[in-house]
Amino acid sequence: MILNVLLGIAALVAIPTFGYFLFDRYRPISFQLIKTENPPFFVRFYSPSSQLNGHTSVCIYGMELMNNSGRSVSVRKVKLKYNVHGIAHIADAHWLLTTLINSPAQHTNTEGAILDLGQARIVLIGWENLGGKLSQKSKLEDSEVIRGSACFVIPENIGYESINDVYLIIEAYNGDSSQILIKDISHDNAAAFIRNEQFSLRNGEMIIPPMNAISPNDHFN
Repeated sequence: MILNVLLGIAALVAIPTFGYFLFDRYRPISFQLIKTENPPFFVRFYSPSSQLNGHTSVCIYGMELMNNSGRSVSVRKVKLKYNVHGIAHIADAHWLLTTLINSPAQHTNTEGAILDLGQARIVLIGWENLGGKLSQKSKLEDSEVIRGSACFVIPENIGYESINDVYLIIEAYNGDSSQILIKDISHDNAAAFIRNEQFSLRNGEMIIPPMNAISPNDHFN
């Protein structure tokens, strides 16, 4: 009789514990975009050897993603979800080639990506591809923040006016995912390109070849 009572008490204790274990392991993941260096922006993609040369891209520079899932998460990759004429599409992050550039503020060389405006160039100091940063982390602990940048090139040959309802999708290795709505995307870069190239340096001056592969009016109507 006493043994049966003890077994009953043990079962009552074990069931909630096991239930919490299952909940903790399989509850949905959740991420928050807590910061970007600049608002996400549309810009054309320049890579002469790529079939995506001249396509629209969505770039997020210097983003900080925080895991607020309440548990550690092994992140597989980050993608972009968007709608074109009411149909959902997915784009992977493109590995953007960067160049080591001297950063006077940090007194060191740092990775940089180039926005080409034709008559001027903007150096995005500290551009680190988010995919590379994630590959260095086996898992992100709860409340841990990871910083990186991403360029999502749209496979469809369309202008940014056709793209809406843009989300970041964070995918875990177990197949779970979290969506983050990108509310404000700058449309002021219609004449700009983001260069998928590495550059030479001469006496501290960056040497960038001219863009002859596409004209400013191609593919970005």
